[in-house]
Amino acid sequence: MTSTVRYFGYGANKNPEMMEAMVGCVPMGVPAVLEDFELCIQEWFQIPAAVRDILFRCGWDPSFKTYCARSAKGKQVNGTLWILTPEEHALVGNWEMHGQWFHSISVSVKDEAGKKYAAVTEVMLGEGMTPALECYGPALPPFPVDKQKIFQVASKVRMEFLKQRLR
Repeated sequence: MTSTVRYFGYGANKNPEMMEAMVGCVPMGVPAVLEDFELCIQEWFQIPAAVRDILFRCGWDPSFKTYCARSAKGKQVNGTLWILTPEEHALVGNWEMHGQWFHSISVSVKDEAGKKYAAVTEVMLGEGMTPALECYGPALPPFPVDKQKIFQVASKVRMEFLKQRLR
């Protein structure tokens, strides 16, 4: 069994405060780049209806939007390469709604020195089917929604997930 997971976080997930809200601590991490992907924004109307229902119950409304990454030859996404335990990665997967909204994929990322690492990150289910997404360059603010609200929601989701696992 692997004792650590190299996880590439982008958008809000590259931020130490977001990781703390999602997994309960700030793991070790270094700046990294994911090549041949681009950073996009998914608007409320582009989110699957079942996921919108979950988001609505968490307190979000149609102004909600999120970053996502999709394949794009010659482009790149800036983020953080985090070292997670399998349990922390499970918390990230719960937050990202693996299997419902996003799924985990294997990628290769480079740190600032150019060293490559095998890692995992998320893309939307059917990410190649969404040409209407607005896509941007690598240097965007990390939070497309209210920063404090996303921290509060992520902490609440983490606690609920942990309670469920204890049952």
